[in-house]
Parts: sequence; structure tokens; C-alpha cells
Amino acid sequence: MLPANVMAGENDVCQITVSEGPLSIEMYKGGLEYVNPHDIFADSQDHELEYTIEKADAELKATITPSGLLKLAPLTVGEFEATISAACTENTGVKAEATVPVKVLEPKDEGEPVQYGYDETPAESVRLFVTISNDGIPLMGNDISSTVLSHLEVEVPYFDLALYGLEDNYRYHTKDGKGPYINDVVVERPTAMHLMIYLIERYYMGIPEARCCQGTSGITDFSTPQQVRYMSGDIAYRGAKKAYYLTGGATSTYMQEVWGHDENLMYYRNHVFPLMSPGWGATADYILLSDGDAFDLAMFTDWNFYQQGSFCSFDKELYEVDAGESAEMTLYRTATGEMGSGRLQPVTGLTVEVYDDDWSLIDTLESETESYQYIFDEPGRYHLVGIDEMAGTEEANKSPAAADVIVTAPCAHEDVSKVDAVSATCTEPGNIECWQCNDCGKYFSDEELSMAIAPNDIMIDARGHSYADGVCERCGLRGDTKVNFVGPGKDKTSDYGPQTQNAGLDYTFKAGNGIVSERITKDEGVDPPEYEFIPMKADANDVYTIPAAKMTAGGQVDIYIDISQAEIVLDMIESIGEVTADSEAAINAAREAYDALTDEEKEEVGAIGLLKLVNAELKFSLIKNQEEMDAQKTLIEALATPSKTQIKSVTNETDGVMVRWDNVAGATGYILMKSEDGAQETVLADITAEETAYKDADANVNGNTYTYSIIAYRTIGDNAYKGEASDTKATVFLNAETIKKAKSSKKRTMTVTWEPNDKATGYEIQYVTGKTSKAATVDGAAAKNKTIKKLKRKKTYAVKVRSFIKSEGVTYYSAWSETKKAKVK
Repeated sequence: MLPANVMAGENDVCQITVSEGPLSIEMYKGGLEYVNPHDIFADSQDHELEYTIEKADAELKATITPSGLLKLAPLTVGEFEATISAACTENTGVKAEATVPVKVLEPKDEGEPVQYGYDETPAESVRLFVTISNDGIPLMGNDISSTVLSHLEVEVPYFDLALYGLEDNYRYHTKDGKGPYINDVVVERPTAMHLMIYLIERYYMGIPEARCCQGTSGITDFSTPQQVRYMSGDIAYRGAKKAYYLTGGATSTYMQEVWGHDENLMYYRNHVFPLMSPGWGATADYILLSDGDAFDLAMFTDWNFYQQGSFCSFDKELYEVDAGESAEMTLYRTATGEMGSGRLQPVTGLTVEVYDDDWSLIDTLESETESYQYIFDEPGRYHLVGIDEMAGTEEANKSPAAADVIVTAPCAHEDVSKVDAVSATCTEPGNIECWQCNDCGKYFSDEELSMAIAPNDIMIDARGHSYADGVCERCGLRGDTKVNFVGPGKDKTSDYGPQTQNAGLDYTFKAGNGIVSERITKDEGVDPPEYEFIPMKADANDVYTIPAAKMTAGGQVDIYIDISQAEIVLDMIESIGEVTADSEAAINAAREAYDALTDEEKEEVGAIGLLKLVNAELKFSLIKNQEEMDAQKTLIEALATPSKTQIKSVTNETDGVMVRWDNVAGATGYILMKSEDGAQETVLADITAEETAYKDADANVNGNTYTYSIIAYRTIGDNAYKGEASDTKATVFLNAETIKKAKSSKKRTMTVTWEPNDKATGYEIQYVTGKTSKAATVDGAAAKNKTIKKLKRKKTYAVKVRSFIKSEGVTYYSAWSETKKAKVK
């Protein structure tokens, strides 16, 4: 039963009820879950409801999406709760609350190697294929060429993220290509964040190639609406949001607004969900890119695509066929609901569109299976796009598949050579007689080159030995000798297990350290058996050899590797290596093995060996204690840190700039930051929690730009916890205008004269009589008067003037002048 608290106003016309059925969420750490509040709340009058997070455990990272869904992105394992409220938009005061319990589990799936595999070596640039889509259809860029963003081959350079103020998102080295960073050495190689910045500047903002990646585009503040078009040229959506708005921190960067779109998007590397560690998705600043990678950014209208959608792909990025030959293509999908998995599964029901190199549609392919065939008659480059039947609708949840085809002219086979037949032996493969074209490398079964054959069909496998009475009938080699590794300590090296060795050949093996002797059975019929002891020494590579003379046909060689239990324990202690948070299993195993030794064996381990084990245990204990302390500190900080506030307005006044902001519940105070004309941001004032406005009296230089942001903080004891800085807001300060005179010299007209401002781009005049208020504008800094016509006779007008300036699409106004009055003739 969900707990509910229903409140209503005095004039109830509706009631919000809460579902009586139990609702609990079970999910994995690092995953995403969307809950539709419509399944929890119901309005008796079917009024629209507005949902709000009332409280939630910090580890849940619970938010309400723009479409009204409860989004859960848990940071750790445990049992948590999120309380949401539903308020009627028609009747103020009608409200209900419900608490959703969430159980977060450790992920079961380690993921596939392809989901990691990050190359951490430096690279000045990488070339890769990029597809950007909306509702399952590739988009068209806003660049001058209107580039189709389907399997587009781009070269993205490495550049310093500090150019964009993103130095917190530097990529550092990891252990074995996954998990947390292990040092502070920057990997100077493009990441998906470098790629996103390049793509947005080039193809969303339309910046020329030479000016991209320079840190001068203002990409993180760019919010000018852009028309976003499908590859056909039809409008996909109006990009009313920011070009690139990020929240979160390093390795947890969240792209809240991208390409003028909201957060309802995903990006895959090589068509699978990229991982940082098991169950934990890799964000753009963590994902390193390599030549030949494929990167898919898919945006959707349907907020359920996270659970029901797919990223689709072809089995190859680039097909190469001769003109006139059939190209064989297979389509796959990776389910978005299986974020921890990199499993590609066949997908059916897609329509494959075939385009020429100028993106003119030349054919469409249908198939009842995941396989498609097509014959390209003419050489050239072609584009393939796999589209789902729901693409372009609000129900779309599959990203498009994209690939290219290179069609070459058939080879003339002018340089052909014969390949003679070679018979296979017992141990060596052979080949059939055939002919090979040295121009294209293809093989043919006849001299006329009428029948091509695959390279694998040319080879003849080695025949293997055929023994009779211990001798091979084909090559005369004596029969096999059974080799068996037995005795204490065999697991020190590897469990070779029983195997056979051709008699008459030397037998070599690598057994590592600790070998005392090998004994070979002379006569198995004697009880006890007789053994011959052969002293042997390993070479520089720890390889041992039993000479061929000892390998008799049909005999058995038992190799005893004599290693003491003390040596095994010492090796376990040494293998612990540098102690980390992942060392617990190795330390416990070494301790358990040591405790099982006899007193004599413990003496053989020695005081130094035991000291190494104890030191490892102590170091691990300190690490675990520190982890627990860090977890508690993180929890305290999460609970104590106030919410992000927002600046409501920045306006010019006569004697400075007035800044106003939203109040934040629980805040102790606010830190107001200021930047003048793009200079370094500095602290302007520390303001008490009761205030939500501040006048900057020093912001009074005519024509200068003043930019502000604000940070809420909460003080607990001696600690101050700062919230996230607000988005910046700016103004261009203009001196307040002075009206020199307002006079009516003719019937129904009035001339207003003022002191011009050389920093302005125009002026606004407001004139009021009675309840009627009107305004007129004049462009140009040099303008200093305006004659207003068609006024009412014998009426007195109150007049005031302010200047304005337009900068980057935004208009900033000065404070109004003092009012002057004039009676119209």
C-alpha cells in the first residue's frame, strides 16, 4: 500500500486518489528506470496533474522528466524511497503524495569486452563514423552543405577541454581499460565529449570547420532556436533548448540538453551501451574513441524508449563488392533495456533504403528475416539506412542502422599465376591445384577463370598419423607416449592433464619454478614400479626438455612437480601485489592457506612472508575504513548540499545593476559571482539567506557587460556545503537617459529630445495619457529626438525615454529617464 496524504481546498470539485496496489521498483545499480505517475495517481475529474519530487534518497538521483515521468538513476546498492506529489492544475490545493520504495541490486552482467576496450594511448585525432537521429530517422546538418548525418565519416581532433571550461572532465588512465582513474595523467586522445563539441559546433550551430574546437563558439551558452531537419529536409523539431547543457561531475556527466533537444536521448559506441565498469555506464568524458569506431546519438519523443527501444546496426560498417555481385547484409539490434549487455541480436522488420553518393534514393529493400541482398550495377560509393516502420512518429523507439558500400569495377584478371597442388602430410597441410589473380587476389578452379573459389576451399588439412602396432602407416613415426602431470604442487604452474606425445620426439614443457625432479616409469608391471630419475635444468625461459630417447612407443611418462605447501603460500602472498579495494579475495585466500599450514611449514614461510601478509591485511582494513568514511561523508554532503538556484533577472537601474534570484529552502546564504567584460569570475558578495536581491552599485560603466551567477550554501557546524552554481545571466549596462525637453509645436504632435548615448543601438520612448500607454522606438546611437504624431489634442502626456543595445540576439535596456510632461496642441 502506498502511503498517501490527500489535501483539498474549501471548494472541492475533484479528488486525487492513490493506487491501493503495491508499487515497488527493483533495478540494478547504474541502470535507468522510468515510472509513469499516471499509474499511481488518478484525478476524479480527469484533470491534468503536475508532479513534483517532495523528497528522495540522494543515492536514487530521482527527477521528473519534462514529459512527467519519474526517472530513477541509482548510484549505489541498497533500499531507498522517493516521495512524489500530484497537484491538480485546475483546483489549487488539491494534492496527494505517494512514496515509491526502490530496491537497487548489484548488476549481474559484467558486460562484453566491446563495451570497454578503450585505447588510452595519445592520438592527435581519430576518424570514425557518426549517425545522429531523431525518432529513428537520420538528421541533416545546419552547415552550408546541409550534410546528411548518417554514417558520416568525420575526423575529430584532440583539444584541451579547458578551452570550454571543462577541465574537470579530463580523461585519465585506468586499470585494464575500465573502472576508476588511477592517476592524474591526462589521456591526450579524443573522447566522446570532444566529438560532441565538434559535431554540435559544425553541424548544429553551423560553424565553419576551421573555427571548430577553438573554445570561441559559446557552445555551452548557445540557446538560439534552430530548425532541426530530417535527412529528407522535412522539419524534425524546433531546437528551442540549448546546444550543449551539461550537469553532473566527472565520469557522471549528464547531457541534459543537446542539439536543442531535451535529455530524452542515448549514445552508443560501436552499437552497444558503453561501460565504465560492470553495471555502470560510461559518460561522454570517459569514452575514448579509436579509428573506425561507430558513434550513434539517438533522440526520441517516446520516454519509454529506454526500456523498449533498440540501437540498430548492420553487420559491417563498410561493405566492398564488385559491380554486378550481390552484397549480403545482416541487421542487428542492441536492446536499450539491457544496458549492462553488449549482446547484438538479429532484428527484422526494417526497411533498408539504398542511396547514391549524393543521397538520392535509388531503391528500398524489404525482408522477412534479418538478411538482405542487393546487386550494385555501377561502381561508386553508396549509403544504406535501415528504418523502422514507426520512424518519424512519437512511438518510434529504434535508432536507424547505417553503413556504406564501396562498389568497384570487376577485375580484368590480367596477371594470373598457377598454384601447383601440394599433398598434405601427417603433420603439414596441403592445397589443391588452382589459379590466382595477382591483381585482386581471388582464386579460381580452372585456367579459364570461370569458377571462383574461396581461400578456405583451397587448403587440405593435415591428415594426422595412422598407427598400427605403434608405428604410423603413412610416415613410419613410432606411436604415442602418454604424458601425465601428477604430484604435489602441480597447480603451481598449470594443470597440464594427461596428453599424448609422438614417440621419438623431444618433449618440452614450461613448469615455472620449484621443480625438483622428473621420474619416468621404466616398468609399470612391477609392484612397486621402477623409476629412472633424470636430473634436468630449465633453459632461460623456464622450459624443460625430456629427450626423445626416453619417449618410448606406448610408454607413459609421469612428471612429478615437487613444490612444498609453504612455497604455494608464499606465492599467494606475493601475488596480492599492491593492495587496493579489490584485494579482499586474494588476501583472504592467502590467510586461509597460511592458517592451514603445519608449524614446520609456517617456519618455512618465515617471519618476512608473514609480515607481508599482515601488512596487506592492515592496508586493506585502512582502505575499507576510508571507503566507509568517504561514503558517510558523501551521504552527509548530499543531504547538506542545498539545491541549485536560478537567477530570475539582471536589470539595469540608474545607479547600477539589480540581480534577483529564487529562494532555496534550507540555505544559510548565497555567494554572488560577477564577471565584467569576459574577465575572470570573482566573488561579488556573501548574502544572507533572507535576501533574494542585490544591487551591484559598481556595475555602472556605460557599455560594459556584467555577468552574474549565484551559489546557495548551507552551514552546518564548521562546514559549509555549496550547491551547484546557477546558470549565468548577463546585461550590458547603459547610462539612464536624460530628457532635455518634451514639447508640442504642432497640432496632435509632440517632439521629445534627449541626450544620445554612443554605446546604444536605439531608444524607446514611452508616452502616457490617462490609462493609455504607448511606445515608440528609434534606431541608431546618434538619434536624439523623436516626433510623435496622431496624439490627442488638449491632452497632457507623461514621457520617459530609455536606451537599448542588441548583442548576440538579446536586447538590453537602460533604466528609464525621469518623466517629463507636455500638453499637446
